[in-house]
Amino acid sequence: MQKNASGPGQHVQQANGAKQMFNADFAVLVTSGRTKRFGGFDDMHGVLVISPLGVVALQACCESI
Repeated sequence: MQKNASGPGQHVQQANGAKQMFNADFAVLVTSGRTKRFGGFDDMHGVLVISPLGVVALQACCESI
C-alpha cells in the first residue's frame, strides 16, 4: 500500500475502479503493507483498507448484521 503526494496508491485505485465497474456498495483491500499513518483499518477514497488480522474482526461484524 503506497500513498504519495499525488494521490492514492495503485492498489487503492484498482479496487476503487472495480467497485465502480461492478456498481458495488464498497470495496475491501486486504494488505500487509505498512505506512506511518496506517493502523490496520482505514477508508481511502471509498475503499476499506484492512490488515490481514483485521479481516477476522470485519467478518464477525458482517455476520452479526
